[in-house]
Amino acid sequence: MPTSAIADLWDAIGAGAARESPLWEAALRPPDLQEREPAFSELAEERYKLGLETIYEGYLLHYGRPRLFAPADGDTALLLGDY
Repeated sequence: MPTSAIADLWDAIGAGAARESPLWEAALRPPDLQEREPAFSELAEERYKLGLETIYEGYLLHYGRPRLFAPADGDTALLLGDY
């Protein structure tokens, strides 16, 4: 995936979460602190890339270490993981 397409993918995930809630917008890390490494999107067709990375980011918020977000506490992480 070209570098600009990867950046667009991460920007889309962050922007979507920010539109949903100010709480989620506050949890979004600055771009230079985000870990923008694709996990599964490289394996998928273009139309599935955003969905796969969004779902995986939600999983990481629930069970791991999120790449794009830094929630203030466990409750916020749980809520954001349901985005």
